[in-house]
Amino acid sequence: MIELLFELRSFCLDALKDLSISSKSRAVLPAFRCFIGEIPGDGRKPDSSEFPLLILRLLDFDDRANESTSTLTIRIIVGIFNEEESNADKCSPGYHDLLNAIERLRRALLKKRLIGNRWARVNKLQGGPFDIQAYPYWFGDIIIQYDERQTTEEFSIEEEIDTYGSAYGNDETSSWRHPADSPDRTDDERSTF
Repeated sequence: MIELLFELRSFCLDALKDLSISSKSRAVLPAFRCFIGEIPGDGRKPDSSEFPLLILRLLDFDDRANESTSTLTIRIIVGIFNEEESNADKCSPGYHDLLNAIERLRRALLKKRLIGNRWARVNKLQGGPFDIQAYPYWFGDIIIQYDERQTTEEFSIEEEIDTYGSAYGNDETSSWRHPADSPDRTDDERSTF
């Protein structure tokens, strides 16, 4: 699961690397920072220097019985800091920057179905800006799901021999062992040639 978050971190940062967002308090175009799970710290309010940011979180996973894949649900939180209250546009600059970032990520995620050659995007993307914003901080999210192959059950060597027989030799050699035939699978039928 953590491997998917690391792959998405690289992918999302690359998708946003040249996005033009700005703020009155900063003359430069800041690069996005990406945190997995949470912004490091002691639970304090994030500092404006940590923005713009992404936070990647695993929301849940679904391991269905008798299926070969599991579904992982990921939440990508997008955060923008913009103190500019108004400009000639009809939209708040912070809200505008937030929607630009979400749209850029959305388009990149829709274009690339396979991440890390291991996880395949499934179902729909959903999300958007949060209903309540804490000016000058602006937040929204994208919820995305990926399927990954389930880990298959592994047998010990003895369990494998009891189930499938010996993989070494054949019934003409002294190392051959037949699969266990008893219901509790404990009998040991070794050839005595």
